Amino acid sequence: MSSQIPEPPPAVGVRLRWPEIPARVRAAVEGWLGSGVIEAESQPTGFTPGMAARLKTASGHRVFVKAIGPEPNSIGPAIHRTEAAKVAALKAIPTRGEMSAKRTCG
Repeated sequence: MSSQIPEPPPAVGVRLRWPEIPARVRAAVEGWLGSGVIEAESQPTGFTPGMAARLKTASGHRVFVKAIGPEPNSIGPAIHRTEAAKVAALKAIPTRGEMSAKRTCG
């Protein structure tokens, strides 16, 4: 008996680019970051509409940001909130390097 893992569905959602999201949303993100965005590499595909981009700020920080509104997919914001909660929970799990350092350093 073979236990093959099925192929995931293709990530074919159409995403907005950073300059295409409303100015008030870009301003809110820059306010949260504490610095203006000087470089944006939009991520064009994914499973949900909205915007996903890797941003670089004037202060040199790099972040990955996603933004979505209730249209065209009314459950999109809930999907993003659930994803954010899961990512936040992952921060509590030590990385391989952290676990190795604990074994080495005590």
